[in-house]
Amino acid sequence: MTRLLHVLPLPLRQLGHLALFALLLPATVARAAEGSLNTGVAVYRGAAATQVDVTMVRGITRSDQLPPHLLAVRKRLSRGAYVRFAQLRDLADHRDGNAAFQLANRLDLDARPDLAADIAHYYAIAAVTGSGGAIFGFIAALDRVDPGTTSPGRLEVLKNALLAYAIAGSSAATEALIRHHVSGTPFGPMQDELEALARREGAPGADAAALQLASEILQDKAATAGDLRRARGFLEAAGRGSSLRQRLIVQNLGPVVDTRLSEAVSLALLTLREGPR
Repeated sequence: MTRLLHVLPLPLRQLGHLALFALLLPATVARAAEGSLNTGVAVYRGAAATQVDVTMVRGITRSDQLPPHLLAVRKRLSRGAYVRFAQLRDLADHRDGNAAFQLANRLDLDARPDLAADIAHYYAIAAVTGSGGAIFGFIAALDRVDPGTTSPGRLEVLKNALLAYAIAGSSAATEALIRHHVSGTPFGPMQDELEALARREGAPGADAAALQLASEILQDKAATAGDLRRARGFLEAAGRGSSLRQRLIVQNLGPVVDTRLSEAVSLALLTLREGPR
């Protein structure tokens, strides 16, 4: 079983070239870019605090973007007045980030496990349309999502939102991405996504992804010489990160890779000369 190499901070209070940016509503073109969402401060152990701004989907910015029956609802919400659940959900489904955040909070208070996917969905809408702090509620809700009762389409939406924040440099999202990859739930293994993140040299989180991938190869007793060369490349990428603790881990794993690689090459040469045993 793959183990998680702990290189990111605990407790888990969460944040490549990937064409997997979140599509939270049909016909919405999502994009990852620096924008209006300040996710707060997330600290890598031994590294400087990282502030991440992300806007993926353009949310409602003016009342005239809404259908007439929601204009009064949005005004009431902006004044802090009570809005009925159905109206709040309708407004949130029209990509009003504030409404999505308020709805997710309201659902969260019910503490019902069967609502976890809905809670994560609305926190995700809030996060990608610019509601500050929503990423932390989103990541916490992901831990409670049951893949057995959540549609594949909904899971894909949630995964894409998490990926976009990891790509943008959110350490909380990167930690969550690695953790969910290792556990295999709720998205299943995310090897391709981790490799894509690791290849973004110099990007926040790339070094952590690279170190995790290297460690997984080293845990595989059947790793080939080619696999071990990939592990060495991942370690080199991880060693270029800013975390002193991470660089020390890389220094310790480097000789392990070299020894394993030498043994694998020797075995391959012996097999060529003598044939398989």
